[in-house]
Amino acid sequence: MSLPADSPPPGPVEMPDESWTSLGNAGARAQESARADRLFDDPLARAFLDAAGTGNPLLPDRGGGDPGLLGQIADVIVVKTVFFDAVLARAAAAGVRQVVLLAAGLDARAFRLPWPEGVVVFEVDLPDVLGFKERVVREVGAVPSCDRRVVAADLRSDWVAALVAAGLDREAPVAWLAEGALGLLDEAGCEALMAAVLGASSAGSRFALDHTHDGWKAGEALGGYLEGTGVCLADLVKGGPREPGGAWLARHGWRVAEYDVVAEAARHGRPAPTLFRALERRANATILFEAELG
Repeated sequence: MSLPADSPPPGPVEMPDESWTSLGNAGARAQESARADRLFDDPLARAFLDAAGTGNPLLPDRGGGDPGLLGQIADVIVVKTVFFDAVLARAAAAGVRQVVLLAAGLDARAFRLPWPEGVVVFEVDLPDVLGFKERVVREVGAVPSCDRRVVAADLRSDWVAALVAAGLDREAPVAWLAEGALGLLDEAGCEALMAAVLGASSAGSRFALDHTHDGWKAGEALGGYLEGTGVCLADLVKGGPREPGGAWLARHGWRVAEYDVVAEAARHGRPAPTLFRALERRANATILFEAELG
């Protein structure tokens, strides 16, 4: 994917608080895209950062060469991005033509992936988040490589109704992606999310997600990076299910394949992600899941 050569840089705009985690993801993807040995290219990520301006506590603006919170999580985000790119490509190759990005944030897969003809990508997120995203997309003239449909809805409400209104076919398989989404919800919220996904899924549907069921341990260390910002990590991250992601998916009837994030990093020639280098964290590095229904 490349942006039009004459596309003007978007001017700074106030970023909604709900998008702070999305901007962290964009920061990691922008850094990766600037590498000579990059694993993917996401030029929209840089455009989102330029539009958001400064002041986001998840970005490396602490001065003195301190990479901030992003320096602790960027390598995990990069591995997750590559992993889920491949998962969605497998789903499309198997004939799935509906893709739903839950809590899509600033995900640019609708623009940067080479989708087969007939694929519809639905992006579900809060109105303020998508409003910011749409402004940047329009200003830089980005063109999607699929039939892209934006669905402004809160995952804590009846978001499926909004998805169906946007054209989702409940009778056809869906590839669901919840990248980073489970951690934004508490356990009850995740159960409601699963019930909604199952209610809109036919046989052959896929569900890909990441989940660190003991993520609170890492959160204790990461929370310090937000001191003095007025932001509490607990306000951004609720933790999700208190069981491993594979067990959670299997309990709800999905056939699950589990993947170790450290092994996935090594497969791409990258070192173990920072958060999983300590021995006690290495034992819980199976955080990537790909599942199929029926």
